[in-house]
Amino acid sequence: MSTNASPSSDKEKEYAAAVETLKQKLDAIAKFDVMKDGKFRVEDVAFQGLETTKESVLRREFAKAAQARTLDELLPELISIQKRLKECDVFESVAINPKRGDGKDTVRIAVNVLEQRHRGITLGGYVQEGEFSGATKVRLRNLFGFMERVEVHADSSNQFTAGTSALLSIPFPFGLPGWFTMTGIAQRNNLIETQSFVGLEKGAKFAWKRHSKSNHELGFQSMLRSMSDVPKNSAAQILSAPSIKNSLFHTFSKEVFPSDSTFLAMKSFNELAGIGGNTAFLKTENKISFERYVDLSAYIPGISRAFPWTSSMTLAASVNFGLLRCLSDDHSRIQDRFT
Repeated sequence: MSTNASPSSDKEKEYAAAVETLKQKLDAIAKFDVMKDGKFRVEDVAFQGLETTKESVLRREFAKAAQARTLDELLPELISIQKRLKECDVFESVAINPKRGDGKDTVRIAVNVLEQRHRGITLGGYVQEGEFSGATKVRLRNLFGFMERVEVHADSSNQFTAGTSALLSIPFPFGLPGWFTMTGIAQRNNLIETQSFVGLEKGAKFAWKRHSKSNHELGFQSMLRSMSDVPKNSAAQILSAPSIKNSLFHTFSKEVFPSDSTFLAMKSFNELAGIGGNTAFLKTENKISFERYVDLSAYIPGISRAFPWTSSMTLAASVNFGLLRCLSDDHSRIQDRFT
């Protein structure tokens, strides 16, 4: 139990407000009743505030919206674009303003953006009772105007995962929705705390990401894996031999706000290994999280006067479950298993 505020994030509230604003502006257009049979054409999409971002890149994002012929077609497209541009982590703000066009039965779309700083660095860490952890993140945004994002992470710890990763994210080519990411990884994982087994991984990951009502990541990864600190002549040594893992994977996640006081999150990771390499398995990991904001004074009058913290509690619960099935005659390795 914790005493955090409502689980509804500021980002979710900001997005909901932007959606409501879009609806109001489109309703205002419809009230003029100048559209024959409720149909129109998008006269133009105009952009303001562009500094580095290429206009052709943003215009591609609005290509489908520009083909809309009714308000019912236009609204979901603009909502999707609004969310996509905010989540690309390139713009500080995005305002989409549909207006009546100059011609009959026409609509103009004005887009105002504020670009974020192109460079940033974040440092963090802690030391406590013999444990230490430090992290450095360098972020480069939109240097070439294609809404690309480069991130380099370096983590150091004597207890948890440590390593370095570099990620490049760009809008998916050929006008398709989603983002293409390339990630290079070199990391160390403490796999079993009680026996201090350490897993080492080096490799690359290529993926397609899509953010909509639910989030998807589909990709391929190739990893060279080994283990250290494994006692010689132990049973674990048999399952810790170096391996090459080539796998297809899919990650699905979804967040739901049934009400202002309730939050539900679901995440599922599915992986098929054995496309080359010397390890083959089918694996699924799933997690469901639930949070509910509770004010006990609504149920027990006067309790908040004696216990003020009861007026702002968050009840949280989660469940994790999964399945691992080896697809080869060999045993599954320690690094294949759940940690």
